[in-house]
Amino acid sequence: MHSDLPLSKKAAGAMAFLATLGVTQTSTFIAGAQPAPANSFVGTIPMLTAEEDAAIASFDLAFGSVDAAAFAYLWGLDDPIDAKIKAGGLINDLALLPELADTDYFLGNDWNYIDALALSWEWTGIVADADAAKAKAGNLIREGFALPTLDDIDYFRGAGYSNSDALALGQLWGTGQLTAKANAGAMLRNGIELPFNSATEELFADPTTTVVAPPSADRFGTPARVTFECDDDVFLDTCVATIDGK
Repeated sequence: MHSDLPLSKKAAGAMAFLATLGVTQTSTFIAGAQPAPANSFVGTIPMLTAEEDAAIASFDLAFGSVDAAAFAYLWGLDDPIDAKIKAGGLINDLALLPELADTDYFLGNDWNYIDALALSWEWTGIVADADAAKAKAGNLIREGFALPTLDDIDYFRGAGYSNSDALALGQLWGTGQLTAKANAGAMLRNGIELPFNSATEELFADPTTTVVAPPSADRFGTPARVTFECDDDVFLDTCVATIDGK
């Protein structure tokens, strides 16, 4: 890895292309540009080596960008260009590449576990095995197919939340159930925890459970305190919610 400047390999590749057109690596290569001020930093832009260029060329002959992302995930690399260089080098050395799993394609192309749950709900209408959804989605990505467009409610239902949970959240935020599902799904999609877990006996083992809404007044209304009074060993469906003691 080069470390002259914190530029990605993609930027380096672009500069390599400019070099083929006769553009040099100076701070004044643009016509009419003024020299950099004396107190500014001017460094060398890292260039790809001939070996790295050859590796990328070999990779691009056989693979595409989604493959590069999958290899990057498999090898723990931050930049898919680095994955292209590593894989292309193995190709040029006549070495075998590791076999990619469908889940490498799913996770390497910026999808995650909560996305897998939402896809599972979209495809099956039930909360199924997230690993199965990852594999199915990864295979579609590998084959060049687009994944279905997910809405916020897919994220809400895919994460195992129910209509009863939506009712409680609606009371918490002062919205209807459908709006509560969409708001909660948007939070889950963006990695924000909901103020309580899905209705389970474990959650309500204590007959009275108090939760506080997240500090997101702009979107979800003024945070309120909700107390659920439930019979022992029952689910949220039979619980009574009071907001701020009312």
